[in-house]
Amino acid sequence: MRWRDRRKPDAAFVIDIGASFTAGSRIEFALHVVTDQGSTTLGVVLATGSPIGTTLLAETFDDVVVGRLPVGWASTHVAGNNTVPWRTSNTSMSGGSNALFHANANDGLSGNHTRTERLVSPIFDVPEDSEYVTLDFDLEYNTEDEPAMKVWAH
Repeated sequence: MRWRDRRKPDAAFVIDIGASFTAGSRIEFALHVVTDQGSTTLGVVLATGSPIGTTLLAETFDDVVVGRLPVGWASTHVAGNNTVPWRTSNTSMSGGSNALFHANANDGLSGNHTRTERLVSPIFDVPEDSEYVTLDFDLEYNTEDEPAMKVWAH
């Protein structure tokens, strides 16, 4: 069952905020719910205003020597017969800028060409009062057919 304001039949709830309200502040409600199984009070917080983006980590990889990773970044071997670490390259991206690259090569032992390599970024703190967090990456894939390997990606 939904409560309706009889003056606005299409609205489930109408909240009127006074002119002195500070935009961007949170509005805290206490929602008292009653059912046949009992009742409870739920705390509900309504965010107002527009989120403001703050960059917590940015890396272009253009300031490092080709083939190396920036300070704080690490390539970690997880599985497979041999290790082929992540590295920077200025020939893998169509724009010619430095980018991270991982080669998938047909060089595993005993016909096993699977490999898992992880790339670990520097640790960064997300502020406790963050309501929205997004991660943005620029990616480019080479999806050409390579019959000798099950996966070819970078």
